[in-house]
Amino acid sequence: RCNDVGYHSINDVEICADAIRYTGINSIDVEEKEYTDFVDGCSLIPQQRIGLLNPLGTCDPERFPQYCNNCEEAYPCFCSLTNPEAASNSPSSVPSEKLVYKT
Repeated sequence: RCNDVGYHSINDVEICADAIRYTGINSIDVEEKEYTDFVDGCSLIPQQRIGLLNPLGTCDPERFPQYCNNCEEAYPCFCSLTNPEAASNSPSSVPSEKLVYKT
């Protein structure tokens, strides 16, 4: 997870889409959905080319610790070096050099 390695979780659909596009994946839709078995924050389901924003606190680590506490190559997480919520209310306020792709 982003917070475990000193980064910040992305909790905004537009910032999530910007982070994914920053890696070169341009035609991507980001869906905000609540999954109890998927890591919180911004991630990618590469085989479906779908970005997923799972709101913080949605994943249930007691039932699904293997998913809630894990960013992996199959479903990479996207993080911010700075706290995007503290930067501004504007999603474009997080410059691309502040975004991190984490597996």
